[in-house]
Amino acid sequence: MVADPQALALLREQLDESQSRDLTVFLAQLMLRVGGDDAIPILVSMAREAPDEEKRSAILDALSISGVSAPAVEDMYLDCLASPAASVRLSGIVGLQRLSPETVARRLPRLLSMVADPDLDVRVAVLSALAHADMLDVSPAATQALDALIVHPDPTFRAAGILALCEQKDAAGVGAALVPFLKDPSDIVQLQALHGLDRVLIDA
Repeated sequence: MVADPQALALLREQLDESQSRDLTVFLAQLMLRVGGDDAIPILVSMAREAPDEEKRSAILDALSISGVSAPAVEDMYLDCLASPAASVRLSGIVGLQRLSPETVARRLPRLLSMVADPDLDVRVAVLSALAHADMLDVSPAATQALDALIVHPDPTFRAAGILALCEQKDAAGVGAALVPFLKDPSDIVQLQALHGLDRVLIDA
């Protein structure tokens, strides 16, 4: 039920005119607070009809941050995995992960097809979603993709691989896997490993 139809209409107009990613995310979240479920189809439509990929990605992020779990939203996340824009693919993956591990399991074949995505952030997001849902080991391609990251000669890739590694549920196993990275020649990798160990200790 819409708490204030006029306010929702005004926010929609402002969102349509927004040129700022941060403002777009804020306005979309505000629309959800004002309009509740009635705002969902409006935002889905605006995302699908967005004039550029940046605005589409921002609306997707607002929906996922707000925890919206409507079927139309899940379908849109899935459709966005085929976008030519890495930012939209990334938002779609993050949105699916935030819905639930069951959602990731249901969309597993599509996600597995993206473990070799050309964009590093997208690749890491896919591997993180699989790890978080405890499904990283269901496909040799997924484990090979993660292994390729954590032994990559570029420290940026190794640090990114650690991010995905830390999403696994086996805290003891993750901790043991992180220890060797504390002696990595790259400060970036060492720092990421330390953050990962800190998370393991908190979650233990």
